[in-house]
Amino acid sequence: MLKKYAQLIVRQGVNLQKGQDLVISADVECAPLVKEIAKEAYKAGARDVIPDYSDETLTRLRYENNEVDYFKEVPNYIKHLRNDYALKHAAIVTITSANPELLKGIDPQKVMARSVAMHTECDVFYDHLDRMIDRWCIVGAPSLKWANKVFPDMSDEEAMEALWNAIYHVTYVDTED
Repeated sequence: MLKKYAQLIVRQGVNLQKGQDLVISADVECAPLVKEIAKEAYKAGARDVIPDYSDETLTRLRYENNEVDYFKEVPNYIKHLRNDYALKHAAIVTITSANPELLKGIDPQKVMARSVAMHTECDVFYDHLDRMIDRWCIVGAPSLKWANKVFPDMSDEEAMEALWNAIYHVTYVDTED
């Protein structure tokens, strides 16, 4: 099912074109899906596949341990990754799997400062997405915390499987056609 989901993401989600780069943003927990998407992207003729990993534990720690001013700046490597690949018209897949309570209790001014800074410093990237200049797609993948939130009465393994099955169902991956 994971392979079929990856095919759907590459072929229909971003409609990757031969010779096009693909940037995949995801939490490290989603590495198996990222790898499957990469395989399908190369089969579809991708020139390169660039994983852009994050880690929700480290994200939480960053917000807990920095002041608002820290979040008003965007590191150059992030600006370059986003803006440079936008200028190359890379396709973008964002895998969302975040813990719904990841930033619970975090000062909302920090979150807003990061959002404003990202949209300001990565303006080419966001402009290309907003104007539909580049191909992009947001897809879901379960994380353990998300699965436990949705299926609190199940074991971790059962909850993860149930959330994967729900994602496969809503994306019609579990059907023949």
